Amino acid sequence: MPPLATVDQRLRLIHQGEGHYRATLPAALENRWYLEVRGPDNDWRLTGEASLPAQGCAQIFL
Repeated sequence: MPPLATVDQRLRLIHQGEGHYRATLPAALENRWYLEVRGPDNDWRLTGEASLPAQGCAQIFL
């Protein structure tokens, strides 16, 4: 699915230790979202999907 510039979100993941990373969204999200996580040099990419809202904290396992 092509990006939708009006709703796309770009977040920096902060390393929390032991292979965990965290980012805080600027606002609550709803519906289905396509996710793309890239390395800092764009030399790798992971993709997935999420249905939101989630109860409490949403955890995404890649």
